[in-house]
Order: sequence, then structure tokens, then C-alpha cells
Amino acid sequence: EWLEQNWDSLFLTEDDTPDIAFVAGWPFYMSLDFLDEKCGACVFHDYGAVDTKGMEGGALITQQKLKRLRNENLSKADKIIAISRFLEETQSKIDAKNMIPTSFVHLGIDHMKMNLWSNGVLSLEESKIMSKVKQLKDNEYKLIFSLGRFEVGNYKNSPQAFELLRSLKQRYSGKVKLLLLARESENVVPEDLIDDVLPLGFVSDDDLDALMGI
Repeated sequence: EWLEQNWDSLFLTEDDTPDIAFVAGWPFYMSLDFLDEKCGACVFHDYGAVDTKGMEGGALITQQKLKRLRNENLSKADKIIAISRFLEETQSKIDAKNMIPTSFVHLGIDHMKMNLWSNGVLSLEESKIMSKVKQLKDNEYKLIFSLGRFEVGNYKNSPQAFELLRSLKQRYSGKVKLLLLARESENVVPEDLIDDVLPLGFVSDDDLDALMGI
């Protein structure tokens, strides 16, 4: 609605009008047909929606609204470019009811090399994480690095890492350590695995890059 009301003040003449609208996300689902009309072509960059299994309260309501908006509006774009073939096949085509062309382009930016969260930028104290992990490696521990911030009660299914850890402990006689992107104070580790998990806390890009190189 805001876009429709302000379009003429944003693009004063026909020459100013964009040749194509390339959009993604919440603010634009209900604007796809309007953008297509004004620009002549509208491409939607699709990042998908998450599984609502286990969600409740406000998080569930939000995701249900997102799924409804996708179902009602995606077919109004001229084309969808998803970020993976899996997303294209399981969401983009389905939500657009196979009415428009779809394709996928993998995200290719290595944000680790951009120093967005470097020690210098964040003014962090010297990290002790690397020395702890290297010591574990020197002591011939098998290391499991659970990528992504640890979260419970949503689509991530982070606690499944604990089941994997229990299984691998039996195979490797206990010489296994799970490296978890969570703070120790969060108390997310089950009691039977307290000694088998190293909470990494907040990890800078410098440390994360080094950890992935071990």
C-alpha cells in the first residue's frame, strides 16, 4: 500500500521507472503484481519459509502468515529464483502453483572473509577458545563442530547433535568432544554430556575461520 501511494514521488518520470523489480521477503509479497505492472518484469528471490513443527505462540502465528502470503502471491511474479534446488522443488514451485518459471542460484558469498565480525571490529578480548580446541586435537579427541547458533523449539533441531554425540562416544571410547555455538550459562547441555561438550560462546569470524581449519 505504501509503495502504491508513494510510487510517483519515488519515480517522477517514465524514464526513472525501473526496468525490472528484483525483490525478496516480507515487505514485497503483496506488492508483486503492482511491481510487475509498473516495471514490466518482477523476479522474486526466494529464501523460503521454515518448518513450523514444534512452534507455538507468536513464532507460529508469524510463520503461518508467511506461508499464507507466499501461497497467495508468489504466482504473481514473473519468475522465482530460489537459493537452492531443494527449496525450488519443495517450496517455490509449490507455493507458486507451478504457474511461473522457477530456477535456483546458490548463495556464493564467503562472509567469513569479509571480516564483518572480526576481533578487531568487535574489540573482543584475546580468545582462549582456539588453545582449548587445539589441546583437544593434540590429545587425539574426535571433534564435532555443530555449525549455527544453538536453538531449541524451532526448525533448527539443534539438540539432535547430542544424540549424535552419544552414538559417537560409544564408537570412539569417549574420546569425542562436541563444539557448540552456545554460552555455558545457557545450560543447554544434558547432564550426562556435560564433560563431552565445549560451549564456544560468541565466536568471532577470526576464531570461526580458524576452527574450521583445524
